Amino acid sequence: MPNNKIRPFSYSQLNAYSGCSRKWFFRYKTAIKTDHTSGAFVLGTAMHYLVQSAVTFPHYNIDMLPSLWPSQFMAARQRYPEDTLDAQEIADNYQIGVRMLESSQMQAAVEQVQQAGIEITEEYINFELDGVSRPIIGYIDMIDGQGVPWDIKTTGRMWSQADFDNDKQSSLYLIGLMQLGRIKEVYPLKFRFLIITKAKKPRWVIKEIERTHDDITVAKNWIHDIASMIDAGTHRADPRPDWMCSYCDFYQKCKRGLIAPPKLQA
Repeated sequence: MPNNKIRPFSYSQLNAYSGCSRKWFFRYKTAIKTDHTSGAFVLGTAMHYLVQSAVTFPHYNIDMLPSLWPSQFMAARQRYPEDTLDAQEIADNYQIGVRMLESSQMQAAVEQVQQAGIEITEEYINFELDGVSRPIIGYIDMIDGQGVPWDIKTTGRMWSQADFDNDKQSSLYLIGLMQLGRIKEVYPLKFRFLIITKAKKPRWVIKEIERTHDDITVAKNWIHDIASMIDAGTHRADPRPDWMCSYCDFYQKCKRGLIAPPKLQA
């Protein structure tokens, strides 16, 4: 049966709709369970656990991190339904994590995050935004001693400047912190990323970005527009299927047309 319970908006929900309203429909408007949990999700979750532990607990020596990887990876794996996990994919991503922790850049990057003085991890935010019908929620990976929020990303490649410029999650978090009175609306606003790549030669890169008043206005308009379309029940005509569809949790059900969303509107 469809799940019609009103729920707050999250960045994940807004971004899912923005990227593909069919994916949004499967995830948020039906009771369908996912066919498959990507091993990359488990890897990303485990790496979050490990980095957050390393920068918040003084007794965590950086040299210890590789030895802590098995337990952190297992803890992350247990967050996802076992019947949605592919054993070989999980094993492959475990080894990717081992390789990431062997990177020559890891120690310097973690030390830099430690020096920032992380005070909060997994900070839950729940805020209102004018013109948006529901609260907006999210979890910020880390907030440092200067009040600057951080996001940890495990990615297949290093982000380009355009990726940082166009990232809406960071802007949404900054909006939330301002709405809650946690940071002052004094521009430019700072946000920091720890990017860890999964390439053959993994990289650990810290990147600080700034958001201007115009950037925040663009993000607010994006949130408002997507939220309004979701409220109205409008399903846009999504782009034609491409190679990224095969990475979707609902690929098989969508491909086979087992359940179709309401008539798409151009």
